[in-house]
Amino acid sequence: IFTDGADNLGNFAAQAPWASSSNRFFSAPAAFTESPTGNYPNNANLALTSLPLDLRDSQGLELQFKSYCDSEAGWDYGRVEVSTDGSNWTQVWSCNGSATWQSVSLPIPQLQDASNARIRFRFTSDGSQVRDGWSVDDIKIRGAGLTCGVLPALLHVDGFE
Repeated sequence: IFTDGADNLGNFAAQAPWASSSNRFFSAPAAFTESPTGNYPNNANLALTSLPLDLRDSQGLELQFKSYCDSEAGWDYGRVEVSTDGSNWTQVWSCNGSATWQSVSLPIPQLQDASNARIRFRFTSDGSQVRDGWSVDDIKIRGAGLTCGVLPALLHVDGFE
């Protein structure tokens, strides 16, 4: 349904300093990061938000991405949030202190049949230690249209088995 290799910010609204950076990536040439020029700041609350997605007539939605979360364990977090209206957000995943690339796969039934769906990658930090930060790459939303579930039943309506 949706795919973004994190090469540019075209599908996202980025709160500075979020950027596409070639400093660390899972798939060349780049990944999104909230700290493209070094360590993230103290007291950060930085969001990378998808532009509105029309997911009407969708089901079985799953968000997949690669995550590298070099943050202060237990205090600074990468968070994935979803919204059906761009105003009210639900956290569906978080990471901290794992400085290795991880494959993440999240069911997101909250966005099923939403006409104004959004995905937000938000990084928060406290007021003390800082590290290199969070990188996100190879973002995908997978799912199926509702008509896929109806089609097999229609094939057998007239006894044409």
